[in-house]
Amino acid sequence: ISKNAAAEPPSKLGLKTGQRIAFRYLVRAAAVKSANDAATAIGEAISGTEAAFARRMTRTAKALGMSRTTFKNAHGLTETGHMSTARDMTKLGRHILYDYPEYYHLFSRTTIDAGVRTVPNTNRRLLASYKG
Repeated sequence: ISKNAAAEPPSKLGLKTGQRIAFRYLVRAAAVKSANDAATAIGEAISGTEAAFARRMTRTAKALGMSRTTFKNAHGLTETGHMSTARDMTKLGRHILYDYPEYYHLFSRTTIDAGVRTVPNTNRRLLASYKG
């Protein structure tokens, strides 16, 4: 884990600089807890830097038809130039649902094992109120 990833603001898993953690736990923490440190670590692991990963995400978004989306970071926190639309996020959600169904269950979990601890879903109220 880089110093940059460890320094991300909450919501976070609490990763420390130099820590080693399995990639699957980073994905779980980013998907369920919205862990910003985990999202940044994922980006750095895939593309070398968070900025390079954001550019890759933007290219992928355009390829998926998300014409009004530009990513500037891996976690989605406000940053100049980082933007999307509800329509584009819906397109992304549909691609996740249909192209990667093996991961879709992560988004309905109320808690998940993130390697270093069990973390709660940041959308617990929504999940509790939705029948289905």
